[in-house]
Amino acid sequence: MQGVDFHKLYYFYIVAKTGSIKSASKSLNVTAPTISVQIQQLEDQLGVTLFERKHRKLILTEPGNFLLAKSERLFRQADEMIEEIPGAKIVRRKNIRIGALQSLANSFICDFSINLWRDKSIEVDVVQGDFKNLMDRLDSGEIDILLTDSSVQKSRKYRCAGLGLDQLVAVGARGLEKLRKTFPNSLDGVPYLAYSHKSRIQEEIDYFFERNNVAPERIGHVDDVTLMRVVTTRTKCISILPFRAVKEALKSGEVIKIGELSGVKHGIWAITSTTSKNQKLIKKIINEYFLKK
Repeated sequence: MQGVDFHKLYYFYIVAKTGSIKSASKSLNVTAPTISVQIQQLEDQLGVTLFERKHRKLILTEPGNFLLAKSERLFRQADEMIEEIPGAKIVRRKNIRIGALQSLANSFICDFSINLWRDKSIEVDVVQGDFKNLMDRLDSGEIDILLTDSSVQKSRKYRCAGLGLDQLVAVGARGLEKLRKTFPNSLDGVPYLAYSHKSRIQEEIDYFFERNNVAPERIGHVDDVTLMRVVTTRTKCISILPFRAVKEALKSGEVIKIGELSGVKHGIWAITSTTSKNQKLIKKIINEYFLKK
């Protein structure tokens, strides 16, 4: 391996994975010009062009794709080697960063991450927000896993795993039992608390309303399912939530179930970044979640 600078190789690896020098700069906490110089020096060392610029995007050349595959294996093996040294007393507290849509049930987020919270060798960070903001954070390396209701295509930047489906249910405060009789027609003109216009779950709900020719009266938009449930219990409006988000509230009688949205299921996915240093841990988390189901 004479003459190979592993710092330059790692910079190349992160740029290739993130797809841009700007994203790699955020992930590595290094200035973009520094990365550009390192990549140029690596190309000079190897005597090949690793990237081509097309429409302001970096496209891997044939040598670039070859080097990416080899370097990916190299860095993965290096991590495994350090972790498996017999007798080594390397205490390395891992940090896993999870992003989750506000429209996901907190109980689901807890179920997904519960083993992490119990592991004293792992520090867990959970941030919530909208899809675009969280995808930007995933791209910049600020989060390792994004829990969302929208999938993305598998690519050299992302992996996407389906985590299951949840039934959507219409709920309301006690006193609205009469709406059950002719559901969903009974929802026509009823005060209704919706999700934001851009959310996937709202698209599914709107399609259900359109299909059944009903038009509840929207009184506002909320993406936080906990706030939505609280507002629903204290007013005469209805809301439509994933069953998992209201399971306990239904048991306690805090809210009542008016009806299920037949033919509509709320999908949940885990999107992960292929540039995360926690690949082994991410795979373990997702596999353990499926084993618990």
